[in-house]
Amino acid sequence: MSITLKIILLFLGVLALIGCVFWWHKEGGWEPKVATVGALSTILVLIFNLTQKNESSGNTISIEKNVNSPIANTIGTQNIYYGQESPKEKQLKQETPKPNNKIPKTESKTNIKLTKLTFKGDSPGDIYDTVNKTADLLKQKIANSFILQEIDWICSINRISKLNDDIVSVVCNQDEPGRNTKPGIHIKLKLKDYPQLMRIKGGAGQRIRIKGKIEDVSQSGSIRIDVLETEFL
Repeated sequence: MSITLKIILLFLGVLALIGCVFWWHKEGGWEPKVATVGALSTILVLIFNLTQKNESSGNTISIEKNVNSPIANTIGTQNIYYGQESPKEKQLKQETPKPNNKIPKTESKTNIKLTKLTFKGDSPGDIYDTVNKTADLLKQKIANSFILQEIDWICSINRISKLNDDIVSVVCNQDEPGRNTKPGIHIKLKLKDYPQLMRIKGGAGQRIRIKGKIEDVSQSGSIRIDVLETEFL
């Protein structure tokens, strides 16, 4: 029963109650008393129905078209589900991917340093091979073609020596797997900028990352770097 109809009936019940009260007051007797009690009871029931919460309001009605109905394809049928999800809605929930709030794993800086040696430019081994395979009279020309190339390498310190009180010469090699001949990489560093050089022993496996430009390549394949930035690993 709709709320509007209930209100109309309540209004009529109130009018009936008023009429019964006047009848009782005017004539007396048991008939108007019964009519008054009946009208009052009707009003109380209507008020109770109006104030009562609709228990079925939480139920959902899901209508699903059954396309596989044995009836003609142009008609079809509908399956109605009360108070629960239809099978199709459950399937859509299962198929809908949940948002992935996990932060994607990235390779750690340490692993990159240990597995990758050349980040920019040709590798020292490639430069050595290119020069070594060139005819003798063209070696220097090919070697010079690598000058000013920007590089970013990781290598292992092989030898450290002082050029003077301020400048230290460092020779390192890149540990490329499967390579027997390792070209020397020569750099110069200021001791005041890298005091840790006083504690490093050449050939002990200390790694260093070098960023800079190739300053010179000899015919034997050794490389001298104009260092812009270094990092001890």
